[in-house]
Amino acid sequence: MLRLRKRAREQSGASIVLFSVVLPIILLMGVITVDVGNWWVHKRHLQTQVDAAAFAAGPEFVGCFGDDQAPANAAIASRALAYAGDTLRLGVPSSGAPGSTTNLQVQEPNDVRAVLNANRYWATGDPTDGSTLDNTLGMPCAEKFLDVKATDDEAPLLWGLIPFTASPKTHARIEIRDLESARGMLPWAVPEIDPKAVVALFVDEDTGAVFDYQELMANDVPTLPWSEWSTSVGQEQIVLDGNRDNTGVVILISKNDPTPVTTGTLAAICGQDPGLVACYGGASPTSGLSFIHGYNGGFTGAINSPQARQVELFASGCSAADLSAAYFTLDGDCSAAVQAVIDFGVTGDPRPLSAACASVNGFTWSDGGLGGSLGTWTGSVGLPEGSGRQTVNLNWSAGRRPQGRSGNCHPNQPNSDTLQKVAAPYVANSASGPVQYLKLTATHADGTPVGDANSVEKNDPSNTQYNYTVTVGLPKPNQIGNYTDPPLLLRMASPSGSQNRAWDCDDNIRFEDEITNGCQTAYIENYRDVDGDGDKEWNNILCNGWGPTNLPPASFDPNPRPDCVITETGDKTGQLRDGLHDRLETPCYPNNWPDDAVEFAEFVGPNGSAYGSDPRYVTLIITDDTAFTGSGNEALPIKYFAGFYVTGWDYHQIQSPGCPDPDGPSGPLKGNDDHPIYGPVGSYNDSLDNGDVWGYFVDIVVFSSDGDPSDDLCTFGEDPAACIAILVE
Repeated sequence: MLRLRKRAREQSGASIVLFSVVLPIILLMGVITVDVGNWWVHKRHLQTQVDAAAFAAGPEFVGCFGDDQAPANAAIASRALAYAGDTLRLGVPSSGAPGSTTNLQVQEPNDVRAVLNANRYWATGDPTDGSTLDNTLGMPCAEKFLDVKATDDEAPLLWGLIPFTASPKTHARIEIRDLESARGMLPWAVPEIDPKAVVALFVDEDTGAVFDYQELMANDVPTLPWSEWSTSVGQEQIVLDGNRDNTGVVILISKNDPTPVTTGTLAAICGQDPGLVACYGGASPTSGLSFIHGYNGGFTGAINSPQARQVELFASGCSAADLSAAYFTLDGDCSAAVQAVIDFGVTGDPRPLSAACASVNGFTWSDGGLGGSLGTWTGSVGLPEGSGRQTVNLNWSAGRRPQGRSGNCHPNQPNSDTLQKVAAPYVANSASGPVQYLKLTATHADGTPVGDANSVEKNDPSNTQYNYTVTVGLPKPNQIGNYTDPPLLLRMASPSGSQNRAWDCDDNIRFEDEITNGCQTAYIENYRDVDGDGDKEWNNILCNGWGPTNLPPASFDPNPRPDCVITETGDKTGQLRDGLHDRLETPCYPNNWPDDAVEFAEFVGPNGSAYGSDPRYVTLIITDDTAFTGSGNEALPIKYFAGFYVTGWDYHQIQSPGCPDPDGPSGPLKGNDDHPIYGPVGSYNDSLDNGDVWGYFVDIVVFSSDGDPSDDLCTFGEDPAACIAILVE
């Protein structure tokens, strides 16, 4: 027993000795564990700082659309530094706010050093603010990314027993990519035309035969404001033989196929690939957007059988946009002066003379001019807005017994008839679609110019071969212009419903509420990289399978997401005004769009109104050019999402009185821009701007919660893209 007690005492003493030896090691291990854990806490917090800095800067990339990207780059850096927690590098968290930073590090917040788009981390010995390391990877706008690297210089120890200190490092990178799927946009769509082929079809209007065609090639004409397409080299020759009195020119546009069928009957040509190929003017023989009068130069006229020769049209009182008037007129509401040469078989004045007593209803005769010795008859024809083809006929009468009492001609038993279709000017309407300009020019086979390509001699053996050039002007693909350009006019609603660019984005939600709050339903682009080969293509340009029964979808997050939308029906002007009133007029947000370089630098700079703080930035959809041809309930493909800055809208004294200048003409703030066509409010009948919205296309960068990215980087300053920031590292 005594021996056992002695052994126990010996073991107890040994345990005490062992414990006294191990305890310091345990304490040291605990200290190390706690301090290493503290470093880990610092590193995790540092990761939060760089993530917050990168994401906060994303919407500031909206300013990269301008030619001068320096202010936007400064804004990106400022917004990132406002959330990076580097107390030596302050940023601006919002417009007008003082410089500051947040998300401060724990324990010793002044030890964090952040660098932007740098090729390495800040290290001891570098300048304390780290700015000299910035942008060695490139400027944010140019590279379409922001990389934030942060160092916690010598993170503190809790116990101070470790003989060295760590400097945790973390980084985060966002890329600015195209927006492929989105919600939050406005229920507005803008059609865009970007054809694969444009063809001019020459149609004998008397037989209906397509006797020739010309392929047109993209050809920018500096003096014209459109996307121009002109006759390609080698296809100029057009033969007008003696049987072709009336030739129409129909314009065919192919969306996808660069080599559409161009031979056969007009109906067959125009009927190929419905929805992908369209004939503007139409598929009937007399539907051409331009007309060539082939007059007979081989017959001599007579009192009882006058012959029409050259007939030329000249625009009178048309708008500045009517650059191809009078043969093709865009706006109309003007007239065409008509100069006609008519051979009555009389040299000189064919009116009340001994040999003739001729008159042309509504026309006056004058000596010389276009007709030389035959003289020139001058009159006019109206070109009402949206009226389409206007056929010009000349009603004539002539006799041989002038009554001399009054000098006026009252012939006994006169001859009378009509010279049919001597000209056929066209005023743009729904059938002319996207065509904004159409002009024919021609030369003879020997290269000498033809005076008027729309009126030529058809049966002179030396002149039946002509070299024609057809130039078509189409709306340019939507592009970001200069900020000093006049605002772009978009018509988003109309009383008739047929001209609406409105679509229904949310099930059982009114159009005005969709404008006020943005669309809650998620949609995806139709024109995207469907097969994963890196090139974009239409997934379903004809929107097969989509229609009023499943658009808008019943769920805000449908599966699959629609790549088509359904148009609104009926009068939406009142709801447009109400929605804009609630979104932009309560309260009235100032119009920050710049007028000069100084204002532009302020607008997109660190103290400007970025996407997140200026509700005048909105997202639209761009759709196919053939959209809005009906009266509603059409399914339209979403080509892409685009950014727009709204500077003005439909004025209504009660519903949408607009946002006036809040501080007068000398103050820095501005109200709505004047209407691009009609001028300031009060100078026009306010019904003229029904459904109108105006402003500027921009590149917009939406919040990460508002959509999903594609694999393509945003292209700032080109297409008016909608983009999104995505964390990639």
